[in-house]
Amino acid sequence: DSIEMVDVLDRVASLGVEVYVLPGNHEDTMDYYEGLAEVYASHENVFDLSPLEKFEYGQYDFVALGGYHDSKYTVEDGFLYGENKLNAVDVLMQESENVIFLTHGPPRIGNIDLVPGVGNVGDEQLNKLMQDNNVMFSISGHIHEAGQSAVNSDGNSLDANVYYNNIHLN
Repeated sequence: DSIEMVDVLDRVASLGVEVYVLPGNHEDTMDYYEGLAEVYASHENVFDLSPLEKFEYGQYDFVALGGYHDSKYTVEDGFLYGENKLNAVDVLMQESENVIFLTHGPPRIGNIDLVPGVGNVGDEQLNKLMQDNNVMFSISGHIHEAGQSAVNSDGNSLDANVYYNNIHLN
């Protein structure tokens, strides 16, 4: 709910660092935007990425997509994306170089979207977007059971403390 969101964002924003917020699949849109409005009142370093967004940081273009692709796992008035959002993401990626793709729900690749006993639950459409636009880096956060997993574009698991030229992380 918005109370928890405000508490967490307030604590992180109080550190003085830039904070980028991306909604997930359990955020009600009204709670999300009310919570952000409250945080904005006291912090200028918090940025909402929910309206499909791109921002530059150093030599990278960050493209963000919040929400989730499967309505079975979203709240009634939550953040569910579909074809229109994916098309908009495609355009942003085509206009960008050195893309780091930020998503709530992961692509369906390797084990970064694996839920034990259920299987892979990521979005295959995200794989296609990344392949079509040569996106070598992505960061997701939805699949808690697969957290801290990293794979390359071929779906092969990656070891810690080793340099890789493409990484997809959950």
